[in-house]
Amino acid sequence: MSSKQKSKELSDSVLAIKELGTLVKNLEEDLDNQAHGFEADMEDLIRAKVEQEQRTIRAEDNLRKVKLQNANTAGKLQEEFRRLSTEMSSAFKENENAAMRAMDEATQLRVEKRNLEEMIKKLQEELQYLGEQYKDKLVNLSNQLTQKSQQFDECNANFEKLKAENQNLETLKTRLISLKIMKWKKENLKKQISQLKGDLKKKDEAVSVLEKKLKEATRPAPRNNKPVPVSRTTKEDQIKHKESALKFSEASFLEKEKEKDLQHKIEELEKQLEILDQHIEHPQVSTVEINKTQDQETSKASPNEIVLLNKN
Repeated sequence: MSSKQKSKELSDSVLAIKELGTLVKNLEEDLDNQAHGFEADMEDLIRAKVEQEQRTIRAEDNLRKVKLQNANTAGKLQEEFRRLSTEMSSAFKENENAAMRAMDEATQLRVEKRNLEEMIKKLQEELQYLGEQYKDKLVNLSNQLTQKSQQFDECNANFEKLKAENQNLETLKTRLISLKIMKWKKENLKKQISQLKGDLKKKDEAVSVLEKKLKEATRPAPRNNKPVPVSRTTKEDQIKHKESALKFSEASFLEKEKEKDLQHKIEELEKQLEILDQHIEHPQVSTVEINKTQDQETSKASPNEIVLLNKN
């Protein structure tokens, strides 16, 4: 072995010795500290032991006192125990009876529960059935409502159609009344024209007669070459004859004037008749014209005539 190795081992040994010395020193300090702690613990234990012995003495005294007290209360406790035992026995019986009643009630409640469950099940089935019926009825009512709505629309359309037809009927009725009035006026005018023509013919005949008489009255007397003395009676006759001729002339003039008036009236009536014929031949006039014509004709016609026309 070389010197270097020995010196190294020696140095290592010295270091180990130093470390062991330090460790021993630390252990000694720990032992001293533990010894001091042990001594302190011993003192605490001694104090605790003394206190425990004192508490034990006090406890033994208290125990003796308690035993004395318990000896006095033992009888009371036994009596109380018997009383409580009796009460517990009666309470147990009551509880047992109550338990039996509760079991009976529970059994009854279970039966009622089953019945209620069955009823609920039936009600649910009925409710489901009613719900299905309600849905079916709702669908049916919806279809009926749709059908009724369509029928209402059809009825409304028919009502409007009937209303329009009623208006057309009223218009036709108005036209019919107007045509009846016009026909009545036409017949009346024809009668008036026929009567006036008859009067005119009579007037013509009367005028012809008057003209004939006037010619006869104004005809000169036949001349005689023989001189005839003019008498007073002849002059008076001539004057009367002239006066008669003048009267005939005036009457003829008046008859001619009347004839002109009649002719003018006949012409007016014929014009009215022509207008009525045009209205009768062409009744497609406006409602306003019909109403005007109806109002005019109705205002001219008497109430009895209107009633007669309505009957016709």
